[in-house]
Amino acid sequence: QGVAGAAMQSLSDIVADNLPDIADVDLNTVDLSNQRSPITRAVNDYMQKGYINDFDTLKRLNKRARHIYGIVLNDLKGDPKGVLVIDSFLPDSFLNEVTVKKLSHYAETIGATL
Repeated sequence: QGVAGAAMQSLSDIVADNLPDIADVDLNTVDLSNQRSPITRAVNDYMQKGYINDFDTLKRLNKRARHIYGIVLNDLKGDPKGVLVIDSFLPDSFLNEVTVKKLSHYAETIGATL
């Protein structure tokens, strides 16, 4: 589930950027079958773009990030060992070319310690 699962499964970076702002939505009141509701559409969009397949998983999140980046951590042999996930709750995205490049350097360093 989520960006971490998608990154590990695909063995590639995953960017879930500019997700809908559903931080203040009471998910217990959302009817996923009501596609006319703008809130339901926002929740479905969040789940799709955030790689979340299960509504209960979304409900268990304490906070719902607006921007998420996942990068696979490889050991010195190049074998995948985990995923580094960085997220942000700010309105504006932190994911630009310079930042992503810097994060890849951190991932290499962390991966080398595994």
